[in-house]
Amino acid sequence: MKKSKGRGLSAKDLHDLPAVFRRASVQRLEAAEYLGKATADGFGFGLDAVYLGGYAVECALKALYFARTPMKGREKLYEKIAAGKSGHNLETLKGKLAGLGCKPPVEVALCFPKIAFWGTELRYQTRRILSAETRTFLSAVRTIADWAGRNH
Repeated sequence: MKKSKGRGLSAKDLHDLPAVFRRASVQRLEAAEYLGKATADGFGFGLDAVYLGGYAVECALKALYFARTPMKGREKLYEKIAAGKSGHNLETLKGKLAGLGCKPPVEVALCFPKIAFWGTELRYQTRRILSAETRTFLSAVRTIADWAGRNH
């Protein structure tokens, strides 16, 4: 989704934002789970699975945020959260949703601490993440992404 020079997003783009981010979430989660399975099979892709899994949550929360935002406010929101560091902060996104009256149920809220170590800086790391830690992380990601998908 690109803005034209001197113009904002089209009405169709604004309308489609929740679906676009939801599809991105599903795709990132599928890739993360694939890499998570490879980690369980003895290959060292745990970090990669976690990295993509965090983006799955980010995109799921953004999809929900866009869905809960009236059309007239979506372009400004897009400019604010689609770029910049705060748009990658899962706690900030969760807080913004809570401000809209969209709070996760307890079983979903309990998943956020399990993914709290995620951040975009993981892209520069090379450490190994064990299979059990990867499974725990991806289970929490799946729970959060499923909840967000059901509520947008």
